[in-house]
Amino acid sequence: MKVFVRLLCSSIFNLSGNDSNKYDFGQAGACVHLLAVLFTHDANSGIYERACSAILSLSTIDSNKELFVQAGACEQLLAVLRSHSGNNYIYKTVCTTIYNITITDEYKGRFGEVGACEQLVTLLRIHSDKAEVCDEVCDAILCLSSNTKNKAQLGKAGACAQLEVVLQQHSSNLDFCGNARKELDKIKRKPKM
Repeated sequence: MKVFVRLLCSSIFNLSGNDSNKYDFGQAGACVHLLAVLFTHDANSGIYERACSAILSLSTIDSNKELFVQAGACEQLLAVLRSHSGNNYIYKTVCTTIYNITITDEYKGRFGEVGACEQLVTLLRIHSDKAEVCDEVCDAILCLSSNTKNKAQLGKAGACAQLEVVLQQHSSNLDFCGNARKELDKIKRKPKM
């Protein structure tokens, strides 16, 4: 069964290379079923990696973003981050999925409500030495930080101090540091009244 599920997730990922197929998968229920895979196969990193890849691919179109959020993606993706410590591929894929979904303003608050801000700062703290993980975490933080409540939660969770640590550790990577600096400035900026 595990091999079948892995192959099924890989097939969805491979076939979702165009928006028409992504839309068709969403309408056929793939978004809901992929999240169910994460819920029912939590002990298998191979299945998680493939399911997360398929979710990432499908999350790039607006209609699927809504389907994922309605199906509980906010909570489930954060559960994946908590349960797969040490799997950089899963961290990067899930953070990029959070970024994809939260590009749409209406979903930023939902992720904040279920603890995404705190979880992402924790990831930065634990993996500050891994630029490839930090880069994706910072992208997700950047999207979330354009929401006023999330900005406050990020500040309270220690994002400013942790972003400074990441900047210091990766000062030789100019592209990465430029993006991290934008996130730090965005969080520190006072909301307009």
